[in-house]
Amino acid sequence: MKKYLAFLLACGALLSPGCGHRRGGITDGGAPISGPDTSTIPLYRTQEDGPRIYVEADLGDGVPRFFLVDTGAAVTTVSDEVADALGLVVEERGNWLRGVAGQVSWRESQIDAVQLGRFTVRDVDVAVGVPGVPSSVGAVPLAGLMGNNVWKHFSLAIDYPAGVMELHRPGNLAMPETAQPMSFTGQHIIAPARLSVPGDGESEPLEQTVIFTVDTGAGGLLMSGNSVQGLEQAATEGVELIFGVGRGDDLPISNFLRETRRIPVTSVEIGGVTVEEPFTATWLSDDPRVGNLLGHTVLDRHRVLIDYQAQKLALVDSTLPAAQPNVHDRYGAWLKKRRGGKDELLDRVEVMVFQQDYDGAADLLRHHLRANEEDAQAAIMLARLTRYRGDPPAAIEMLRALPLDRLIEHRALVSLVNALWLSGDLPGAIQLAEQATEASPDSPTAWLALSDARRASGDLRGARVALRTVNDLDQNPDGHLLRRAWVASEEGDHYAALTHIRRLIELYPSGSVAPWFYALEVKGTEDTALFLEDIARARGRLHPGDGPLDFFAGAYSVIGESDQAVALMDEGLARDCAQMSSPDSQSNCEAWYHALTRQQLEDAMARIQATVDSNPHRSDYLDTLAVVLEARGELEAARDAAWQAAALDPDDVYFLWQAARLNRAAGS
Repeated sequence: MKKYLAFLLACGALLSPGCGHRRGGITDGGAPISGPDTSTIPLYRTQEDGPRIYVEADLGDGVPRFFLVDTGAAVTTVSDEVADALGLVVEERGNWLRGVAGQVSWRESQIDAVQLGRFTVRDVDVAVGVPGVPSSVGAVPLAGLMGNNVWKHFSLAIDYPAGVMELHRPGNLAMPETAQPMSFTGQHIIAPARLSVPGDGESEPLEQTVIFTVDTGAGGLLMSGNSVQGLEQAATEGVELIFGVGRGDDLPISNFLRETRRIPVTSVEIGGVTVEEPFTATWLSDDPRVGNLLGHTVLDRHRVLIDYQAQKLALVDSTLPAAQPNVHDRYGAWLKKRRGGKDELLDRVEVMVFQQDYDGAADLLRHHLRANEEDAQAAIMLARLTRYRGDPPAAIEMLRALPLDRLIEHRALVSLVNALWLSGDLPGAIQLAEQATEASPDSPTAWLALSDARRASGDLRGARVALRTVNDLDQNPDGHLLRRAWVASEEGDHYAALTHIRRLIELYPSGSVAPWFYALEVKGTEDTALFLEDIARARGRLHPGDGPLDFFAGAYSVIGESDQAVALMDEGLARDCAQMSSPDSQSNCEAWYHALTRQQLEDAMARIQATVDSNPHRSDYLDTLAVVLEARGELEAARDAAWQAAALDPDDVYFLWQAARLNRAAGS
């Protein structure tokens, strides 16, 4: 979906070491930890009710490192950057780790001491540079995952509502009478949970006990093997994106589409309590080695007690004041106090932007550049921030002053080339892109910029050839399908456009503007029936309610299937707009759906105009305004709004397509 799609992130690591692994927690004289009887540390999140919890650790250099609290991981991981900063000796030992996204080899090292609050854990084995582990949490660098080779030395009280974790020496954590037995295998916490599943109208509700790994790093309930046997009556089948440990960073997103089943769950009984909320259990595969994960959505809002030594698990109510420490506040405060080098300054800028302190971030960059005018990376960040704050012409001038090789290196070339032609300097855009391909003929970025410039100039054959060069360099025959479909449509090659857009929908049925583009391409042609078949097939591959409901609705509206469009609009309003975090984002969402389906246009116009008046430099809000104006027949105003949106976000091919499409519709 254009502005509201959130992928299911199956972030549970389930890091299971394979052959040759040396158990972590090597002891010093039999005592792997030192410290008091108990220590309390903050549990950080990226935002209010964020879906993961993080802790801060000192790895010996005084730098705050943030780790995902991951009781599903057998071994702790660190990024390559952390290993380099600490000067760790990293070895290849032929080890492997299994995660939800696959199996990967890993390199091993050891950290002498990990300080958590007032405790120190010595000789911690770590896996280094594991594919699929995120590199950041929000705008804060993520050091890695903190796994059970650290946590097993303690008894834990993870207080989600209070935003704290208590680390207790073994035997010092009082467990309630409601605690249930669990098994700690040395790698994973294994416990049974009782699931309640509703009937389907013809059958009675079911209850079934499933053995889970208790995994604070997982998003919800994930199941595999034969765990769903007996629950099939309530299951739906479809494809969805599954990311997690084991994911290669250089693979197309379509490689992570997985066939899954989803089972609605009305309650989960675990740890002595029954959590009565609507959950969805996702069945990943028939491979029992992946395991069953019980994660954040079940544990959140509880104080979770884990006694590794006594092998007891309990969920109880928190009795402490509610709090949600924000990782950006903590990291930003440390960076401000430290006043370190360039990398830390740029990190601080990223944090400030994440916290929407745009003026402060811009002032910090300008101050830095007065003494470091050759710092192209900082200059590009300032240019992007300047454009985002509503001054594209100033951003263009900043970028044009930079060396060509730095624009390519820091991925600013495409945005500058597109910004130039959008501002009226088409010759300058073409010249810059041609210079880039001559200077860096092996750069896909340079050829992509040239393709965009050629398309804008009307050299459609040249644009198509440049895109083919991009894909050859990337070794990806399915690259840039939307751009290719757009160019083919402009050339009048209707069936080439359909070939590319149908391939995009086949690879990625759960997202993108493709259905809307497809409908606009076939409107009034004999290929409408083919479109209906393809969209029905794409929707049939997804779980009910998944996918880009907005673009599905807009597509059906284009070809005159009004009833279907309105039904999808109603579904999207409930799924997407009701969940928006602010009144402006909710108004934008509602106006967007109504514009795509030509419903309640007066109300939509009032909503989006007020939203844009309050947020004049939001490209997504301006795009909604453009589509509302188009639906009202105000094509010149629609073109102007779309053009302004593209100027604010010239990296996004969707906004470029909208600007060109509405420019043509307005007769320009």
